[in-house]
Amino acid sequence: MSYENLRSKLITLTEKIDILTKESDDLNFRYDKVMKEKTELEEKFEKITLEVKKHADLQNMILNQRLQSMQELYEAKVLDTAYIL
Repeated sequence: MSYENLRSKLITLTEKIDILTKESDDLNFRYDKVMKEKTELEEKFEKITLEVKKHADLQNMILNQRLQSMQELYEAKVLDTAYIL
C-alpha cells in the first residue's frame, strides 16, 4: 500500500473511532438516565406498596373489631334466647 492509501485509511478509521466514541457516550448517558428513572420508579412502587399495606391493615383492624362486636352481640342474643326458652 502506498503512503497516501495508508494515510486515507488512517483518517477514515479515526473518523469512525470518533463517531463510535460519541455514540458510546450518548448510550452511556441514556443508560444512566434510564437507570435513574428505574430507581425512582422502584422507590415510588415501594412507597405505594407500603401505603396500601397500611390501609389494608387498618381496614382489617376495623373489620376485626366489628366482627368481635357482632360475635359478642350474637352470644348475648343466644343467651337471651336460651333464657327465654
